[in-house]
Amino acid sequence: MVRPELQKKIDFAIMLIQQAEKTSNEYFNEEPVEISYSGGKDSDVILQLAKEAGINFIPIYKNTTIDPIGTMQHCRSVGAQIITPQKGFFEIVKETGLPHR
Repeated sequence: MVRPELQKKIDFAIMLIQQAEKTSNEYFNEEPVEISYSGGKDSDVILQLAKEAGINFIPIYKNTTIDPIGTMQHCRSVGAQIITPQKGFFEIVKETGLPHR
């Protein structure tokens, strides 16, 4: 059983997600809402809220090429579309050096 104060937050989050889909549909002709998905616990919560909201969505995972194998497997298991860059992290580091500010 969910406590009433938590349920109120869940209901509010679902309402926001439904409103985001409605706004998106006005501009993008009812294309699925793209949800950024990292494979972490916060992304899993957003995914569950989107399901409960009943919206048309697709989770998208952007592969950094240095993520743990388990993360990739988890993303596949939830049906996330995986986008892989043309160049891997280490190729970019070799060309441009380590990331910095």
